[in-house]
Amino acid sequence: MEDILTAVSADGSSIMPKLAPHLSRHLLFPLIQFEGDQAEEKGEDEKAKKILSGKIKLLEDTNMTDYVATLYCELHGVSDPPAEYTKKRQDVLAQLEKYEQATAKIADLLTQDEVVNGLRSDKVANLEFLKNQHGVTMEMVNALYDFGQFQFRCGQYGPAADMLYQFRVLSTDNDKVS
Repeated sequence: MEDILTAVSADGSSIMPKLAPHLSRHLLFPLIQFEGDQAEEKGEDEKAKKILSGKIKLLEDTNMTDYVATLYCELHGVSDPPAEYTKKRQDVLAQLEKYEQATAKIADLLTQDEVVNGLRSDKVANLEFLKNQHGVTMEMVNALYDFGQFQFRCGQYGPAADMLYQFRVLSTDNDKVS
């Protein structure tokens, strides 16, 4: 992280070093992307290359495997990424399938108007209604949270927000909801 912040603020005009410690990598990324675009527009190739390398380091612990592999190929001038990226991609896809299966029933229920219209502002009553009428379990509700977190790490922010909203509507777990 230090490398990228040094590259971004080399001329001392960027506030990134002050902001970075307070932001998640997903919030920091668009700012770094902007700085990289600016460096490219100004023809600062060395700075742009350092920023590109930093973006890879920033995102390699996420599930954004295809994007990181593309950045790697761009940085190193190769057409195919190393095998480790392909393996991680397969692992991410396997996890995605697992989460989709685990949440399929509850996600489908929450798209049905008659089910949504039966929900109230009382979370306990909602969970009881879904449990009695549709066989929903707390494990299914918690799977929404896990899948939402997974989608966020994949950079799928819209679907992650939807999934986590559905979780918040149903969950009585104050630690996860807050």
